[in-house]
This record gives sequence, structure tokens and C-alpha cells, in this order.
Amino acid sequence: MGGDGFIGQALYQACKARGAEVFVTTRRCNRAAIQIDLSQPIDTNILPHCDVAYLCAAISRFSTCERNPILARRVNITAQLELARNFFSRGTHVVFLSSNAVFDGRAESPNEDARLSPISFYGQLKSYAEEELEVLAKQYSGDLSIVRLTKVLSSCHPLISKWVRDLRAKTAITAFSDKNLSPISLDYAVKGLIQCGAVKVGGTFHLSGKIELSFHALANLLARSVGAAQKLVLAESTNQFPMHNRLGMNRTELKLSIQAQNLESLVADLVTSK
Repeated sequence: MGGDGFIGQALYQACKARGAEVFVTTRRCNRAAIQIDLSQPIDTNILPHCDVAYLCAAISRFSTCERNPILARRVNITAQLELARNFFSRGTHVVFLSSNAVFDGRAESPNEDARLSPISFYGQLKSYAEEELEVLAKQYSGDLSIVRLTKVLSSCHPLISKWVRDLRAKTAITAFSDKNLSPISLDYAVKGLIQCGAVKVGGTFHLSGKIELSFHALANLLARSVGAAQKLVLAESTNQFPMHNRLGMNRTELKLSIQAQNLESLVADLVTSK
């Protein structure tokens, strides 16, 4: 679901490359996809039977959720439950994409069983969706995997592509020195989601960077990787207390044999054009 989005599109291409038969949905006009708009009632009869369903479609911008709370609830909660109910009734393993926003950022690296404590409206929506999906899975004896991700970046991400392009052109960039992230690459995220779907183990999983760092520190790493001078990376402040973003991965490592992504792997993925 959401096969033309940032993660969904990459997941679709990766599954196809592995020889799987893949169906994708979109709310846009696309003859190669199943057209479904999650803001409207869903005709689940047009959805195919499948082994694994990835629920990637959502309103993920915090500001959009806050400006359009009714729409955000419809897309991020109600529609997800409608879809899951359909897939559970067909015996499909459901993989729901969630976020580290279900935590308040005070704990340093909450593991998969940590108590939810969202502070943003987006995080509250994801948290509620997780809880209701778990209830629904029990009702239908369905197989559900919840995968929480930290910030997902790629070489095509607008911020990263601009930084790399400017640094290679010897142009100065600015980055927050007091705003942290624990980024993972799109390639790492997709591989983790595919592994989750292949193993079909229910429960909650985390995909996270191995450490957390400031945007400024990340920009410095990118500068070094493309051979640009460190003085080109200028620091700016958000005047906010930096919150924690890294997730613990104890259960994920045990059940899926996936470890947190290290910085070397992340940077290599971000400076590689794909």
C-alpha cells in the first residue's frame, strides 16, 4: 500500500528484483497500480490475495497532520484498520510501518517493548494505530509485524542531495548543531522490511541507526566523504533541547538477525547516486 511513496517505491523495486510478484496501490492516476485513496472509503474487493501486505501509505509530515487532523486520522488510523481487517481475514501477514515518533525522545534508546509516549500529533496517530492493529490482529488471529523506523534518508532526499551537490561544488551549507537524528538509509530500511516479510515473525521491530548525531555532524561526514573542506559546513541553532532519536533493537537482532546501521554504511549509501 503506497507503492509510489518514498519507501513504498523502493520496496516495490527491491521485491521485483528478487523475483516476487508485487502489486502496488496509489491514489494517483497510474495504470500499472491499483488506485486507492485512503482519504475515501476503501473497496477492499479490488485488492488481490497476497502472502505479505506492507502498509506504507500514510500522511507522514508532522505539519500536515497538525493542519488537517480529521484527514490525518482517516488516513493514518481508520484506513489502516480497514486494510488490516481485509488482509487478516485472508490470512495475509501484515507489516505496518511505524515511527520512533511513538516515543517522547527522553529515553536514550527505547527497545521494542518500551512504553509508548508520543508528544507530536503524528506520533499519537501512529501510537494509536499500533494499539488498534494489535487488538484487530488478536480478533482475527492475524499475523502482524509493526516496524518502527528512525529517519530514513537516501541520495535522492532533497536535503541530502542539496548538501552533496553544494559540497561537491565547494559551496557552503548550513546544518543544525542542536537537532539530533539517528538516520538509516533507504536501502537499509528496505532490506529490513523485506527480511521482516520473509521471516513472517509477528510483533514489534525497530530499524535504527547505530548512533545518534546532530545534523551538523552528519553534514561534516558527508563533506569528508566527497572530499569537501569541513569549513564549508556552517552550524546553526534551533534553540531547542535536542531529543533522543535512536531506537534499541534487542528483539529485532534476536528475531530477524538485523543490526543497527553503522555510519560508514549510511554515508556510503547517501553519496551513491541511484
